[in-house]
Amino acid sequence: MIYLLGFAFRWKSISMFAPAVPLLAFISGFFAPESPVFLMAKHKTYEARKALTKLYGPRYPIDEEVDIIESNLRELKQNRKHKTAYIKELGTHPEVYKPFLIIMVRHFIMKRQILM
Repeated sequence: MIYLLGFAFRWKSISMFAPAVPLLAFISGFFAPESPVFLMAKHKTYEARKALTKLYGPRYPIDEEVDIIESNLRELKQNRKHKTAYIKELGTHPEVYKPFLIIMVRHFIMKRQILM
């Protein structure tokens, strides 16, 4: 959206409106329902059903979704390891170490460019 505005307006004008986008996203977060998975994990089944109805509508098969969420949470609790075991197996979790490495490489490149 900002790039499209760049074709028609100057930077100073765009910078006046740019904070509106994250501000609207922040405000809309207060009106979004809690995650049904979070509510089920906290044993709030009634609230989870209400959230699913709000998210997907009254004709969505909510009972099936609640059963799926419950079985997934049970499976997660059974397979949960201690945090130290997770750290020991960090090399087998690229979803954790790759973003960290990318951020660190970018940090050192940017720091080097600033010092030059």
